[in-house]
Order: sequence, then structure tokens, then C-alpha cells
Amino acid sequence: MSEVRWIIPKSWEWTTISRIGKVVGGGTPSSKVVENFSSNGIPWVTPADLSGYTNSYISRGRRDLSDIGYASCGATLLPIGTVLYSSRAPIGYCVIAAKELSTSQGFKNIILKKGILPEYVRYYLLSSKNYAESLASGTTFLELSGQRVGEIAIPLAPFNEQKRIVDKIESLMSHTFIAKSKLNKVPALIDNFKKTLLKNLFQKKTIEGFDEAFMRDLTISTQNGLSKRHGDNGRPINVLRLSDLSDAKFKGESPRTIVLTDTEEEKFILRKGDLLCIRVNGSESLVGRMLTWNEEQKWAFCDHFIRFSLDLEKVVPEYIEYFFSTESVRNIIETSFVSSAGQKTVNQTMIGNIKVPLPTKKIQTEIVNHIKSAFLWLEQVKLDCTRSNAKLSVLETMIFSEAFNGKLVKQDENDENANSLLSKMDSEKISSTKNINPKNIKKNSMTSNPKARFLEDSESWPENGLPFVDIAQRITIPHDTMRDIIFSLLSEEEPILQQFFNVEKNCMYLKRKK
Repeated sequence: MSEVRWIIPKSWEWTTISRIGKVVGGGTPSSKVVENFSSNGIPWVTPADLSGYTNSYISRGRRDLSDIGYASCGATLLPIGTVLYSSRAPIGYCVIAAKELSTSQGFKNIILKKGILPEYVRYYLLSSKNYAESLASGTTFLELSGQRVGEIAIPLAPFNEQKRIVDKIESLMSHTFIAKSKLNKVPALIDNFKKTLLKNLFQKKTIEGFDEAFMRDLTISTQNGLSKRHGDNGRPINVLRLSDLSDAKFKGESPRTIVLTDTEEEKFILRKGDLLCIRVNGSESLVGRMLTWNEEQKWAFCDHFIRFSLDLEKVVPEYIEYFFSTESVRNIIETSFVSSAGQKTVNQTMIGNIKVPLPTKKIQTEIVNHIKSAFLWLEQVKLDCTRSNAKLSVLETMIFSEAFNGKLVKQDENDENANSLLSKMDSEKISSTKNINPKNIKKNSMTSNPKARFLEDSESWPENGLPFVDIAQRITIPHDTMRDIIFSLLSEEEPILQQFFNVEKNCMYLKRKK
């Protein structure tokens, strides 16, 4: 008897994955044997192939198996429509096979019986990641066994209602997907805007008529930081380290103290208005970045920094800080630093030789204030986008919750109930295809006449495409066969079909690429 996780409609049934399908593992041949892999062999998918993968369907991973590799491991050729579910590192990736393929042992694959939509199962599994993880075991990393995947409880709706639920989820999720896609582009747009703003403010024509000066001529003194990591005499002082920064901005949330003598304290203590340059870092985008010290607390600084004590009669420290963030200066630094053992290093001489445009201090202050105001607004925009993205994720969770509680679409009393559907499935057997010689595997029926008719008809589609309902009325092909054809064509390396959401018509469209 299946676990009852919540109350569902009367026409539904709680059941298990093992009752609605067969759980099949994957396999991985030895990576030391080059001949186990092929550039054009048996499609093979690993969890790594799904990192960042957003499509519902997949036709192959980064590598194929050769016949030898396939025969040497536990991989099984899986039919179209199989639900591929990653069972470790991490648990919860889920896609649908768009063509016959195999997987690594990082998957527990579900070959479904008739009357179960793979999309329905996929959406449920995606919404049940925490539940699935609660069934997993392991010390090094959590893993779901095939038996455990088979025990996953699933609320089964009547077949026709499964279709309605999937269609409704896809309609709603297409809106959240579009919104998330646009929001995810905002941080890059903000970064580009910042670069453009800095470029425009510091270009010569903006501050025309003013001199340039070498950085060294604007500096009273320079000093590399403290190299010792502990002391016995003196008193404890907070010492600034790279870990006290976030994106070259001071955080200081977990300060480390070192006992310093009076002489060391005098030499390495930071004063308001000091300009700190990141002297060494593994990231080329951080080395050479500047930070203006404006803190009241007493801090010294370690040897990962160079301190520039500026001539405050000539220059505003934050003006220099922002100037060193411009692309022109970053290009100088990133083509001039010394790299050793993965660390990038700049020195006082290199930084001192960089020319700085030098308007009056009044104009410097105006430029700094303009940048601060713009950056503050941009950071608020970025924060708002992050919050909106989080709200969309909550909305998606609510959509799934409504869907699998039976509240997203209406029940239809004419639908065959899920109990009858399960009774029919109990006698259905699913056989493994492992023993079939890959060379003798017959081509899928999608390569025969139905696909040819579909492609021929698609050449006469309107330029702006058609919805699936209209396409189904044009061609006498069974619904499921046509669905398979579309999935196959969309998943090709260079697909001739394009799927998109028609905002005006509020539904998904397909069009033929010319």
C-alpha cells in the first residue's frame, strides 16, 4: 500500500513509482579505455549533462558510448518517454528521453506503463526533491537506490486529467520561465551599465582641459602590509585580510587579531582616506582593485594589500578607487600582473606608473557622488530582481502544490478513474533492452511515413507558426505519435522546429525554420 502524503480527489489514487513503471539503472564504462566512448555512438547522459539544463527533453549528453563501452557496463538502452531521474550527486535532476538513449549509474530511470504521461511524472518528481532526499541514504553523499525510487509515493490522476494538468502547468510555467529569463539578464546588464558609466565619466572629453598625473605623483607614501601572522609582544589589533572583503568591499564580519608592537602598530595601522590596493589574489578580476578605508575602528593590514597614502590636497581617494575600476585601467592591470603558482600579483611600481586624469577636487567629488548615487540605485534594482526571482520560485512551488493536490484543473466525472487505470497496468510487463545488439536496434517509427508527412506539411505553415491543436487538425497522425515527432525534432542538434510562447495568443506555438 502506498504512503498517503495528503488528501487527493476521489478519482485519484496514491500509488508508487514501481507500480506505474519499471526502474532501470544506468552504467558507466571505464574512462581509462578510450574505445569505450564515441563521437557518434549510443547516446549517453550523465548528471553533469543536466547541470544548468532547463529543457524538459534530452536526446544525448556530451559523450556517446561505443558498442564496446555499452556492452562493458550496466547501461541500458531506454525507450523514448523514459523519465531520467538523477539519484545521486545531486538527487533531483529530471528530464525525459526524446530518443532512445542510455545513462550513467547516476540515474534511476523510469520506463512508464501505458496511461502515464512522462511529463506528469517529471513535474511531480521536480516538486518532490526534499521528499526524495528524505528516502535517500549514504555517508559520503546521499543516494537513492532503485528500490527506494520505486517506493516513491505519487498521486495518480486519471489519464485525461494528467493531460490537463500538464498543459496547465506548462502554460503557467511558460510565464514564469519568461519572467525569470528576463530577470536573470539584469545583473549582466547592470554590470555593463556600470562599466559604461565609469568609461563615460573618466574619458578625456568629459574632463577636458585638465591634466593627467602618474599615480605615484599623487601619493605621499606606499607600504606593503604586515607579513607576520602572530605576535607575542604588544597588544591585539584587527588585521585586514582578503576574507574581510566581498567583491573588494569591506565587510569585516569575522576579524582576526594579531599582537602588534607599538612600532608595528604605527607602521601598519590604517587611517581614514588610505587607499588599499589588492596586491595578490588568485582572481585576475580582483588583483589591483582599490578600496578606500573609511572605518573608525583601528585596523592594521596584511601583506595581501598595498597601502597608498594619498596627497589629499590633490585628489579624492574614492575618485582613484572608481578610476581603477574602469575597463581601461583593468586592461592595463590584467595584462601586466605577474602570475605564479596560480596567484596574480601587482607591485607598487606598476600601480604608480598608471596615469590618472586629474580635474579639480570639486569635479572629482561631483564624479564620485554621481557614481555613488547611480551604483546605489543599480544595487537596489539588482536586489529587487533577486527578490522577484525568489517570489517566482515560490509561485512555481504553489503551482506544483495545486497541481498534485487536484486543485489546478477541474475533475471530469467522465474520466476513467485512476484505480481502473492502475488495474489495467498491473498486468503490463516492461522488458529490458540491454541484451539487444546496438547494431541491430531498429530505427524508431518516427523516421517512417508519419514524420515525413509532418515535415512536408510544416513547409507550408504560416511564418509566425501554429499551435499544436491547429497542427493536429492538419495532419492525420495519432496524437502521441505526433507528440513524439515534435519532441524528436526539437531535440536535434540543429533543430528545424522552434517552440516559443505566443504572448498574444497565450499559448505555445511551433514554427518551421527556413
